[in-house]
Amino acid sequence: MKKALKVFGYVVMVVLVVGFIGWILSGRYYIVDTWEASAELRESLLRESLLDVSSDKVTDEQP
Repeated sequence: MKKALKVFGYVVMVVLVVGFIGWILSGRYYIVDTWEASAELRESLLRESLLDVSSDKVTDEQP
């Protein structure tokens, strides 16, 4: 029984890791995008990235 629980734990861990990697590779680096945040939050994030001199960080990650 303990071995079955151990195997089940490993299977769950692998599924979570593979799902997380797929989520990252799909281009959704920001949780904000997945939850479709309000326009105000998007505007404030955009303003912050425009004020930041090194705003190229945001554009580099997009596929």
